[in-house]
Amino acid sequence: MYINVDDPGHDRTSANISPCRTYAEYEFAQDVADRAELLYQKIPGIKNVKTKEMSDGYTSLASRIYTAKKVNADLFQSHHSNAAGTWGEWSPARGFGVYVYPGRNRRLAETAHKWCRELLLPFGLPDRGIRERNFYVLREATMPSVLYEYAFHTNQEDFKLLKNDAYRQACAEVSVRTACEYLGVPYVIEEEEEDDDMKVRDAKIIMNEKEYEGIYLGEGSDTTAYVPLRALFKDLGVKVDFTDISEPIILRPPKIAKNAKLVVKDREDIDIETILLTGGVSFMNTRDVLKHIGGKVEGVSYNPYTITISLPEYTGNSYGVEEEFKAMAKALESAILLYSMKENMDIQVKEFAAKLKEENIAELVKKYK
Repeated sequence: MYINVDDPGHDRTSANISPCRTYAEYEFAQDVADRAELLYQKIPGIKNVKTKEMSDGYTSLASRIYTAKKVNADLFQSHHSNAAGTWGEWSPARGFGVYVYPGRNRRLAETAHKWCRELLLPFGLPDRGIRERNFYVLREATMPSVLYEYAFHTNQEDFKLLKNDAYRQACAEVSVRTACEYLGVPYVIEEEEEDDDMKVRDAKIIMNEKEYEGIYLGEGSDTTAYVPLRALFKDLGVKVDFTDISEPIILRPPKIAKNAKLVVKDREDIDIETILLTGGVSFMNTRDVLKHIGGKVEGVSYNPYTITISLPEYTGNSYGVEEEFKAMAKALESAILLYSMKENMDIQVKEFAAKLKEENIAELVKKYK
């Protein structure tokens, strides 16, 4: 049985708070450690020990190392949020970083950094990489040790993430994933399935001949298919903001999903059913997406489950040329935002542009949408 020690940085006596005074580093660090504790309890092969609890008062750095040595820890992980600039003022510094003592624990640092990138980059933070510092808990630890700075509580964007349940859960998973890989213990989270959990299976979504790895719900007779939100929006260069996730990400076994919500900025008319998989991957209901842009499902096949979708060609209307282009530009705005159909749409835009004496397409879209 391996022993991991999770060290929630700072305590109630610390002055490490956000400029707006609504965030305290000790509370964040303790919450991350407490969340990790729940995950460790479900992983055979690793016993987890925390250096302190939320209710504890002043906890010295020496006492934290003493705890790790007393239990003969195999691994020591310390959790923090970072700060920069003038006290009481917001700073532009952002991002997460992994710290080790100079000349030590390179493999551990690379493992921790790998999981930070895997789990935290999707939230949009900069990666500050691996750094070496002469921090007390890293210097005095006699076992492999690493320190995380998950984000800057002195930056307004990072501050929102540090208070976000989904981001905190991801930070907790960083600790557990790192420990499992470094110590050679399989990462297996055993959860009892709840009645309202949705069982999901792999699927292939073909949209105008472009393939995406999607999912579908239930047994083979259920044709509700979902397409990955991030993959689509990445193709189109559309920014996705994960700083206001109302539901925490609960880590569950693979193939379990929970209801989520997709909000499109300045578009209250768009209402798309979305689900959230383990680790925070979001998928959109394919039929629901098509409802907004006029596409249709051409066919469904099994082994593997495959859903084929087509997008209809624009048939025009009775408007004049200018009004026709306005309507097309408005349709494009929704389509480009929701669906990977840019190449197909470009062709149609060019047809309208030809009617308007080959004016610059981008300028036309700006002008009429």
